[in-house]
Amino acid sequence: MSLPHGTHVIHDAITLPAPHDTVRARAVHRAEYPVVLADSVEEAVKHLRTVVPDQRIALVTDDTVAALHGRELRHELHRQGVVNTMTTITPGEESKNLRTAERLLDWLADSRMRRRDVLVAFGGGVVIDTAGWVASAYMRGMPYVNLPTTLLAGVDAALGGKVAVDHPRAKNLIGAFHQPTAVIAATPWLATLPARHVRAGLAEAVKKGVIASPALFELIERDLPEILALELPILHRLIHGAATVKCALIDRDPYEEDLRRPLNFGHTIGHAVETVTGYGPVLHGEAVAFGMACAARISHSAAG
Repeated sequence: MSLPHGTHVIHDAITLPAPHDTVRARAVHRAEYPVVLADSVEEAVKHLRTVVPDQRIALVTDDTVAALHGRELRHELHRQGVVNTMTTITPGEESKNLRTAERLLDWLADSRMRRRDVLVAFGGGVVIDTAGWVASAYMRGMPYVNLPTTLLAGVDAALGGKVAVDHPRAKNLIGAFHQPTAVIAATPWLATLPARHVRAGLAEAVKKGVIASPALFELIERDLPEILALELPILHRLIHGAATVKCALIDRDPYEEDLRRPLNFGHTIGHAVETVTGYGPVLHGEAVAFGMACAARISHSAAG
C-alpha cells in the first residue's frame, strides 16, 4: 500500500514483536547535582540562578527561618531578578505530616506553579523533607532546590533525595526518592542556630565519621570547641566533609537496595524514640545519637 503524498515517514519506527513475546519495560534514572557551600546570601543566590535561570520559584520555609532570614533572602532574590512567591509552615517535627503537605499542594496549585517551575526548600530537615515530598507529588514531580539552614540539614537531610512526611504509626512512612536539582548552603544562616540544634546536627556528622570516614571523625574531635562556637570556617569544613561522605555513600546505593544501609546507623532505635514521643520533644539528631549509643552497646554486648 502506498502512502498518500506528503505523509511524514517515521525513520525510527518501532517494530512490533510476535504476539506471544513478553513485552519488557525499562526505566533507569540516575541524578547528579551540585552541592555548594556559599559564604554569603548573595553568593548563594548567584548559585541558585545558575540552576534556576528563568523559572519561577515557590519558596517554602518555616515561621522561625522566615523571621530570621526570609527578608534578606527575598531581597537578594528580587535584586538578582528571581521571581518568587513564599509560604511558611509551623516549625517542628509535628508539622511534618500529610495535612501540611496537602496545604502546600493547594498553595502550589493556587499559585499556578508549572511542572518546570522550581520549589525551593529553605530551612531545616522538617522543611526539606516535607517540601521535597510535595515536589515529588506535584504534577508527578517538579524540580526542587534545598537551601539548608541548620547543621543537620547541611550534613544530612538536604542530601540524597529521601523525602517524606510522618504518619502516627511511623516516622517517614509516606515518602519517595526524589533528587534535588541542587543543594546550596550559605554558612551565615548557621550563625543563629541554638546550641541544642548544633549538637543535634553534629550527631549526624559523627555518624558519618563512624561508618565511613576516620578523617571526618578526627576533624570533629579536633575542632569540637570551634564547631560548638559556630565558627564559620570550621563549619564550612565540617559540612564539606560530611557532605562528601554522604554523597559517596549515596552514589554506591542511591535507592537503599543494600540491606546493610550504613547511613541508617542509629536510626532504627532513633526513629522509634521519635514516634513514641509524638514527633516533637526529641530532636531527630538527639534520637539518632541515642540510637547510635544503644546500637554500640548492643554490639559490644554481643561481641563480649
